[in-house]
Amino acid sequence: MMCRRSSLAALAGGAGTLLLSACLTTGDGRPPPLNEFLYPVGLAVSPHGNVLWVANSDFDLAFNGGTVLSLDLAAVRADAEKIRANPADPSLPLAQAPVAAGECPADPPDLIPESSVRQPSTQTCAPPMRTSAYVKDGIVIGAFATRIDYRDGRLFVPTRGDTSLLWADVPSDEGDRTLEPANALSPYYIGCGTRTDAHCDGDHHAGTVAPVIPNVTTYTMPAEPFGLGFSSDNSLVLVTHQTSSAVSLFRTGLDGATKSAPSLDYVLTGIPSGGTDAVEVPHDADAYAGCTDGRCGVAPPRTFLTSSRITASIVRLRYLPDDSGATPMRPTLSGETSTVVGGSPSGYDIRAVAIDTSERLVCKLHVLPVGASRSADDVARDLRRCARLPARLYVASRTPSTLLLAHIGKNVEPDDPAYDPDALTFVKAVPVPSGLSRLAVAPIVDRLGLLSLKVFALSFDLNTLQIHDSDSLAQETSIRVEKGPFAIAFDPFSYADAATKRIAPRDVDGRARYRFAYVASFSKSTVQLIDLDASSDRGATYGNIIFTLGKPGTPADKGL
Repeated sequence: MMCRRSSLAALAGGAGTLLLSACLTTGDGRPPPLNEFLYPVGLAVSPHGNVLWVANSDFDLAFNGGTVLSLDLAAVRADAEKIRANPADPSLPLAQAPVAAGECPADPPDLIPESSVRQPSTQTCAPPMRTSAYVKDGIVIGAFATRIDYRDGRLFVPTRGDTSLLWADVPSDEGDRTLEPANALSPYYIGCGTRTDAHCDGDHHAGTVAPVIPNVTTYTMPAEPFGLGFSSDNSLVLVTHQTSSAVSLFRTGLDGATKSAPSLDYVLTGIPSGGTDAVEVPHDADAYAGCTDGRCGVAPPRTFLTSSRITASIVRLRYLPDDSGATPMRPTLSGETSTVVGGSPSGYDIRAVAIDTSERLVCKLHVLPVGASRSADDVARDLRRCARLPARLYVASRTPSTLLLAHIGKNVEPDDPAYDPDALTFVKAVPVPSGLSRLAVAPIVDRLGLLSLKVFALSFDLNTLQIHDSDSLAQETSIRVEKGPFAIAFDPFSYADAATKRIAPRDVDGRARYRFAYVASFSKSTVQLIDLDASSDRGATYGNIIFTLGKPGTPADKGL
């Protein structure tokens, strides 16, 4: 059995140097509970907002694995409305004594009354709820998961303990929510083969076994998988690795008429070690539409960017498909260039990256259609101009602690054949709280009730969620959350609607369908709901934590 020293700083983004030395595979042999959070590292929300999936890492190896849990998110949201009206509502599944009626100030104090002790964010208006009241299904996975992603009805979880990319298929969350979770048609069901003591079968741990294919090189995944980067069509996923100079290329199995198992097609080595995150460069098809004779260039193959906690560079990788018609297909990756982050080689530890293409969408919205004085060529040229506007790349650097903005693709004339959609230029940097762990581009509901895109940044070290203006990077709001925030997810939203500032949709009762951000506390094993609705009729609790899932604490604190 192999043992490995693992750093809290490496896994969770903390600046501390706490080290644990233990075997990754079995813990003390106890099965993990399937109704509690245990060092959560990943969150994902279903397309219609009825299910929340939480990946738990079992970081202290108190059990023989981590877990993935599915929760009734519709019930969570309904109870969040109850707690806004009355934090002492007796129908709520409280994990500890409720606050007294009338003791919920609009702005909870930083300190416990008559004490110098800082007040936990869960103590006043967001008393913790029992997770067991909402958990519907759960599976056991390897220790040291790092995140969870949902794509086209499938969950993906990189786990360091067994060096695999775990995958599971989940039903549509529009299905019958009254079905028992064990029913394969239930929206809460996590489908990963025949379970043994809640463990998925071996076929659902991709990358662990190299297939035997005569005269063909096959691969197993390198150690310490960490970040995931999906292609725009969800057919590919790149996996970064924390302790090796490698990146793994998987086909997700989502590109055919029917789903197939993911396959590890290639492992590229020789790139900077310490991989943390990956994103695909957005190549817009309209950037080359209507071109003839190479007049405005030729679209390059798809491109990915990866980041590292060891170096101050963003590495560009080119995906090279296999067009030979051979079976199996043998696509590869090619490492092309590295761009120093912010132009300074003195920084390092690039923890997260995020992409925003909203300027292109807004521009296209204003392109006039074909008419009496406008030909199809005129429209194609205007769309090319919009498609060639730079996309934005947001970068979270931990040393120095900085949020950076880069432009991807140079803004050139629509017919310029020298257009490079992958050109990377850093244009802005602002200091931010230390210990960044995750970035996201998502909307709030502004005072007028419109969706408005922002940049969300989690600080693991200072226990805050910052909301930044997507243009200036100026910090608009800082929200103190439970200790060690590591993952964030949002209610479902249309990116196009958010980019173009559409009115936020509401249910028949007037409640916003898009309302909450969900933040996972790694250190305290909770998930908190942050109110993102600042509209005039609902904005009293904007920027506040109004609901906490899980009793804060370690497994011992929870009595496990």
